[in-house]
Amino acid sequence: MLILKLIVKSMQIRFSIVFSLLHNKEVHMGNALTYGGIITKVKAMSSYLVSQKEYEHIAQLETTADFINYLRIKPSYHSIFRDVNETTIHRGQIEELIKTSLLMDFGKIYTFATREQRKFLDIFFFRYEVNILKDCLELIYNQKNALHLADFKPFFDKHSDLNIDTLAGCTSLDEFIMALEGTKYHNLLSNLHNSAEDISLSDYEAQLDVFFFKKIWKTINKGFKGKEKKRMQALFGTQIDMLNIMWVYRSKKFYNVDAKEIYLTIIPIHYHLKKEQLMKLVESPGITEFLQVLGETHYHAFMNTGSNLPMEHECFNTMNKLYKRLASESAHSMLHILYYLFLKEEELDCVTTALECIRYHLEPNEILKYIYST
Repeated sequence: MLILKLIVKSMQIRFSIVFSLLHNKEVHMGNALTYGGIITKVKAMSSYLVSQKEYEHIAQLETTADFINYLRIKPSYHSIFRDVNETTIHRGQIEELIKTSLLMDFGKIYTFATREQRKFLDIFFFRYEVNILKDCLELIYNQKNALHLADFKPFFDKHSDLNIDTLAGCTSLDEFIMALEGTKYHNLLSNLHNSAEDISLSDYEAQLDVFFFKKIWKTINKGFKGKEKKRMQALFGTQIDMLNIMWVYRSKKFYNVDAKEIYLTIIPIHYHLKKEQLMKLVESPGITEFLQVLGETHYHAFMNTGSNLPMEHECFNTMNKLYKRLASESAHSMLHILYYLFLKEEELDCVTTALECIRYHLEPNEILKYIYST
């Protein structure tokens, strides 16, 4: 369940990257003069991504301490784990430190960006804000210890109006919603909180997702034209379709969720997956019928029921090909930064999955299996 949750979260963070980097109303700003420096920087950073050979080495590690010591020698993680005591650090803290690697890379890219590019990069934190809010809500619902968000604070102080110190320390929903006063999230969550007594964690998470995607889709339709608009619609439309498909799929395969509840979590945006087709998927009585309906949609190919790969991995492969194709259309554009951050997100998922597997002392071949299916 943890791995599935990480997959969903990672996909959601990727959506924010696409939006923040491509929200460019000047269609022709992608030229060598504008992007030369930042693309050169990204290419250099790409050489530090974890390779397949390095994952094979990680799978051989026996303890969490070994895992930290290995990451410590990687340029992209060295400064993060340099002063960490590998024998006493908690798993949750390790995962949070791994996430800061993305923020550090963002900071490096931001330094090389022009003033106009920085405006678009600033939007990067919209989706990340949503995921931090979800983490805080999960803490409240599950009565866990306070989140350790100190490593994220410098970035949030610069790019966000959320007070993450206050939010991370909230122990009740009333306290949490009060801490959101003055932000774009307050009315949304306050209205939901006051609408009924039995609001679940998934209800809050679903509304945050719907809020995010509806805002982005509206911006795409109003702020883009021509080929750029079509690219944005293709990226987000495909991703939203797949997120809806995967949620319905998991609801039927792993949880006992009825159609009425599923509809509450659906993102009300349709691209290749038409509204009528999505309704048939939701109303299907079981997983067999679900797959039959899915086979009649645009997504029948990568949801091949004969594949040995999980559906999540098929989705990643599809998006990976889409990113590659779009990046190849222009030698000098923000799409190259987009693709790097997409791969970095995938790395964070794989590294976090490896950590979890090492904690449970799985065999190396099993660890690699989980990594490659992430």
